[in-house]
Amino acid sequence: TPYYTEALKQLNAAGLHIKVGGVEPVDINQCGPAYHIQGTERYRPLGTPGWSKGVPCPWQPDGLGRGGLVIYNSEYWTGWP
Repeated sequence: TPYYTEALKQLNAAGLHIKVGGVEPVDINQCGPAYHIQGTERYRPLGTPGWSKGVPCPWQPDGLGRGGLVIYNSEYWTGWP
């Protein structure tokens, strides 16, 4: 998406090779595929105005965190849920 364009340029310049790979279902109660950082949105994911949430995925085999989830606060885009 256009929201990620500038961030991806900066990450790649720093040596991290990240690609936007498409759309897949997101379940905030379980990990997505290994090595994927998934994004979704909810109204006030931390219960407080102005905050989003990013979490690593701790439920991978052998306790390795290989992915994560970003839950954007929907207020950023619309000002409302």
